[in-house]
Amino acid sequence: MFDTTDFGYQRITVERPLRLRYRVGDGTLDEIQAAKAWAKLTDDERAAVTRALDPVHGLDTTDRDVAAKHLTEHGPVPKPIDKAVWTAISVRDPDAPVVKNKKGEPEPDPELRDYENVPLGRDISEYLAAEVLPHVADAWIDEGKTKVGYEIPFTRHFYRYTPLRPLAEARRRSSGRCRPAIQFASHSPGNIIWPGVAS
Repeated sequence: MFDTTDFGYQRITVERPLRLRYRVGDGTLDEIQAAKAWAKLTDDERAAVTRALDPVHGLDTTDRDVAAKHLTEHGPVPKPIDKAVWTAISVRDPDAPVVKNKKGEPEPDPELRDYENVPLGRDISEYLAAEVLPHVADAWIDEGKTKVGYEIPFTRHFYRYTPLRPLAEARRRSSGRCRPAIQFASHSPGNIIWPGVAS
């Protein structure tokens, strides 16, 4: 007999923090101009972006506040293109500080997101401590994304192993089955050699 929990699992989402470095280089403006928002800017707004980037060419920092201060030193970046600007200058760096939101909570990195199936009867926090944190110490579980599912692994619970027959017995049984077929083939019309017909 099985309990329903024996077939249940919790689909958990394991998050890891986003870590970024901010750089302004030769290709930064090209990347911004390739964004869809660029086509909707006025000439004045495009000029504002250029004014913001030109003085900070070569910027390389892991401090978002420092990057923001330099970008807005000659005027604000137009709001329609602000997101594209930050995307263009942001580079993932595993050694950079964790990016945090306005509440001071770490921002998750979608590229590092992972999923795990945890047995329904097992505590998620215990699973995280035992199975995840020893490998990635900065991981956490987004409990709001946890889902419950069920799966019946028939092979694991209901399969019964049948030992193979000894080789000698297998040969004896197979030779007994093949003998009538060999005898039939030796007397079949296909084996008669007709005069003038090559075999």
